[in-house]
Amino acid sequence: MRLTVVYNGEEYHRLGGTWVDECNITAPASIQRMLDRQYKDKYLCDLTSLSNEKILVEAKFFKNNGSANLALELLKYLYDRQAFLKVVPSMLASCYRLTGKPEAAIALYEEIVSIYGHSFATPELLTSVAAAFLDVKQAEDAKKRCDQGYAKSNGNPSDELKSVYQRLRSEAPWLFS
Repeated sequence: MRLTVVYNGEEYHRLGGTWVDECNITAPASIQRMLDRQYKDKYLCDLTSLSNEKILVEAKFFKNNGSANLALELLKYLYDRQAFLKVVPSMLASCYRLTGKPEAAIALYEEIVSIYGHSFATPELLTSVAAAFLDVKQAEDAKKRCDQGYAKSNGNPSDELKSVYQRLRSEAPWLFS
């Protein structure tokens, strides 16, 4: 079954990670977000009837499709259900940052560590939180989280962590002297 959404009289469906029209032409980014909202309202209105796995798939789709606010809604729901605690917090922190709420990403990290301990602070979560600390001009805390993320990645940092390190070197070079 192909899930469709109608916007301004035109029918769209999901193909891969994006919305396309009847000719499989990708919809503009501004329309993508409107389609995401309509899709969520139509097909994901009752989250209790969906599996956690399905909700996570949809959250990833929304995040990757530029609809971070919708992803945030779904990820908060999963977090409240304590589902996928090794995956959801890092995605949630990333979405908080994408929606201009770095303080919420930091608070989430602090909550995770206080409730579950440092073992739940994955390299991905630490990377997002390091970037959030940079967003709020707390370079020392950002460096700590970068270093922790690097240590937890067994010397094989993600491209995102490398990018945060570059930003940190640019914004706070004194931390590397």
